[in-house]
Amino acid sequence: MDMLKIISKKNFKKEVVENTGLSLVQFKTEWSGVCHIIEPVYIDLVHTYSNLANFYTVDVEEEAGLEKEYGVREIPTILFFQSGNPHWD
Repeated sequence: MDMLKIISKKNFKKEVVENTGLSLVQFKTEWSGVCHIIEPVYIDLVHTYSNLANFYTVDVEEEAGLEKEYGVREIPTILFFQSGNPHWD
């Protein structure tokens, strides 16, 4: 699926932080049942709003440390970034 991109720590800054638009980043793990429940909802968002925002997924086990940098405490978490800044409100 081209509209939903798996992102790594290596390219997170370039793809999300330096992006001037809206980006949604889902932090997840493959083994989490809750992540599997949320996945179809996230995919629906991707299909509906791909023309308005960029959608990314981060596997926190493969990209350890990135979740801590952005204050992610629960998995799954979806953060909204506008012009590279995370928004929690």
